[in-house]
Amino acid sequence: MNIGDFEFGHVTEIFVFPHDTEIVTTPNFNDVFLIPMRFFNCVRIIPSTSCKGTGFAAAIKDTEYQLDQAIAIGDGRNDVTLFQKCAKGISVLGSSRELEEVADLRLTETLSSFLLKYSGIGD
Repeated sequence: MNIGDFEFGHVTEIFVFPHDTEIVTTPNFNDVFLIPMRFFNCVRIIPSTSCKGTGFAAAIKDTEYQLDQAIAIGDGRNDVTLFQKCAKGISVLGSSRELEEVADLRLTETLSSFLLKYSGIGD
């Protein structure tokens, strides 16, 4: 089956565990993100139409909070719409170029170092 011909419908992600011992690196398509997860020896497939911003909005719809009050932290192309819908977006060290272009803050250190430095913990 060609991944480009697959209809995702309401599928948000698929994990493929190949029979081979090594993950085969495959190119990205316009309509899906293919993310190798070497620790689990699998490939994560996410439709490009999957939107974390829409999912997060649905998760908080019955609360007093809204997306324009949220700070998003991410590292990949699949976080772009979330960054665009939230008040602020922080791209972590090693983020995709596409995400860094829309981020309000681009970390040049690890997220844990950033959080420890600005939280006052450990002072």
